[in-house]
Amino acid sequence: MIRIILSALIISLMLSTARHGLGDAPQSPDPQSEKIKRKLEKMKVSDTIILMMKDGRRFEAALVQTGATDFQVVTADSRQKVAIEYNQVKTIKKRLSPVATLAIASLVVVGTTLLLAVILVPRS
Repeated sequence: MIRIILSALIISLMLSTARHGLGDAPQSPDPQSEKIKRKLEKMKVSDTIILMMKDGRRFEAALVQTGATDFQVVTADSRQKVAIEYNQVKTIKKRLSPVATLAIASLVVVGTTLLLAVILVPRS
């Protein structure tokens, strides 16, 4: 009985190895890498982006160029050009421009002021 089980296991292992190869075939791209690549292709060169890497690092950089397997950025702190592979990135966000940040902050202040005015003004 054990011989039959071991034989079946060995045969299935041989068939799976023969079907999938020994790693020589090109691997399909990671879905997360494809998502990052599509996101970057929508952005313009020189856009400031915030990168969260799979190893836990986080940094801001300006996009320089996108390629088939990697993209190039200029880091904000060291101003050096760095090539990063798509599969190293966990998440990516486009940083808001200073004008957009100011507009959002202004809307929050105006909204809060109006809300306080409605709440604090006595009703007659």
